[in-house]
Amino acid sequence: MIACYPANELEIGAVDRLARARGEEPARVPVVDKDPHAFSVLPSEDNYIGYSSGIPFGWVNDVALKSLEAFRAYEPSALIERICPTPSLLILMNNDVVTPTDLALGAFARAKEPKQLHIPPGGHFDPYNGQLFDENAPVQARFLQEHLLK
Repeated sequence: MIACYPANELEIGAVDRLARARGEEPARVPVVDKDPHAFSVLPSEDNYIGYSSGIPFGWVNDVALKSLEAFRAYEPSALIERICPTPSLLILMNNDVVTPTDLALGAFARAKEPKQLHIPPGGHFDPYNGQLFDENAPVQARFLQEHLLK
């Protein structure tokens, strides 16, 4: 995902931390935005559509700025080598702008066996409902049956 964040983002974060230390309300930032250049946690049309399709009525599209900082520091594949011998199934969408394909494939390569890779067509949110859900769910069920019902 390509996104442009404000050049003064570190300054914005520092000002927010000082304000919170004084007991003030935290700064807020949108969770999703259609504009890939917007200052939000997940700026892309894919994210906006994906989140919008599954959120309840009345949901407010904002989160504390400190959550954005934590999100940026999150490295989901950092310890992937240590989760063996736990069976791992990676569902990697071939057009995912949320989780870049090269990073996901790199994590899969570092994962220990047993592991399985499934790459259906579509974007990050596509397997959560509709036709791709119907195609993807049996892959997950077979994996779970194979590894949990031994």
